[in-house]
Amino acid sequence: MRRATIKDVQASWGSGMLVLVVEDAETHNVVRLLGDNGPTVRALDAMFSCILPGHRLDTEAVIGQDIAYEGTDYGPGMFMLEALAPAEEAD
Repeated sequence: MRRATIKDVQASWGSGMLVLVVEDAETHNVVRLLGDNGPTVRALDAMFSCILPGHRLDTEAVIGQDIAYEGTDYGPGMFMLEALAPAEEAD
């Protein structure tokens, strides 16, 4: 798994997708991690307790946090998110 810092969260309830904009710890490149909204938010909540009343994501609770991720590379700066974990689990 790769280590990164969350820089932004872009979500669209209607689309069912969530994008984590992260800075890769090794390359310092900005990468967009595209994931399914529900499972991704639940994974973030397990790490950072970030779900607010009304099932809303507290983006302030996750921006700046370090994570570990795996995904399929679909070109410059875009990954389909396949795994999300606490930063300590990065290789």
